[in-house]
Amino acid sequence: MGSSEELVDGRLREWGFRPERFSKNELRQGKTPDRRVYRANELVFFLEVKEVAAGDWLGGERADPRFNRLTADIHDAVKQFDSVNADREVANVMAFVNRDSMCGPLDLYGVLTGDALATDSSRLRIYGKYASGRIQSEKFRVDAYLWFDEQKAFKVFVNEVERRHSDRLRAEFDVICAKLAGQD
Repeated sequence: MGSSEELVDGRLREWGFRPERFSKNELRQGKTPDRRVYRANELVFFLEVKEVAAGDWLGGERADPRFNRLTADIHDAVKQFDSVNADREVANVMAFVNRDSMCGPLDLYGVLTGDALATDSSRLRIYGKYASGRIQSEKFRVDAYLWFDEQKAFKVFVNEVERRHSDRLRAEFDVICAKLAGQD
């Protein structure tokens, strides 16, 4: 099992992107996201990768920490994006690499929207304290959220707030999702 950044870099390369690390000099200047991501010579987005580590929460009276971990990761990523892309000239993309069998893309959906999806596709507002908490406005500074599971599962959530970015990202990732669906 490689690092989370290596996993995401590998997938991006498979999909025709070119991820590049920030230079050591840039890293010394302060916080940065993990990568600049290009298609050919065009900078398409900045990327921050976060790992969802396997948790040791076994239930009980304590609140489930996975939702707090996801919101903390979003909060930290926004600071990193803002350090190099405060004017939002380029899209910000956050990738989660999930290594926790008790966490999944619907947990991220809950944190972003405040809703849980029921089996009949209805939405239940049970995660509002996360969606309306400290990331209430920050989550909109991330233009797409990518979810990778170790088993090659992939999910993408595109934020539609900034149309100049969402249209491009939706076009890029819809093609990728269609190709992945055809491989099943």
